Amino acid sequence: MQYVNAKVVGGYRTGLFTRTLNPTSGKKHFAFTGINPQVMVHKDLVASVLLINHSSDPAYDRTVSPTIRLYRNSREYLEAPFGEIPSHGALERCVTKLFPQAESYLSENQGRGLTVAHAPGVTLASLHLLRSPKGTTLGIDHSRPAYTNVVDYL
Repeated sequence: MQYVNAKVVGGYRTGLFTRTLNPTSGKKHFAFTGINPQVMVHKDLVASVLLINHSSDPAYDRTVSPTIRLYRNSREYLEAPFGEIPSHGALERCVTKLFPQAESYLSENQGRGLTVAHAPGVTLASLHLLRSPKGTTLGIDHSRPAYTNVVDYL
């Protein structure tokens, strides 16, 4: 996907796969785990997670219900249902709507934490957003850095 206009330049690519992504028949995917190591809860920032339930199979029709955890350190987390995502659909959820106590929960880390989303049996795409409350600034990231780069963070 690519979006370009007078004020916005953005793009997203899921990459190449050697087999059908989320097939309706044949070998199924094991699970999706998406790590967002850049959650910040602050009066000047709104953090959210966007999950995309996509497939390279036009007949794909599975609705998924991921779970998401908000970590403040390697052992302490809150968990919540992310919500239902229809096939070939997407859902964005604000961290403070998923976890109303997020600000106080992350206060010992100056509002910083990480989220881990999980969905068994499918592959999802994930985007992580930080925006100003007035909507004047927006930062978007894919599940990066790679899992091995955040091991020490957990």
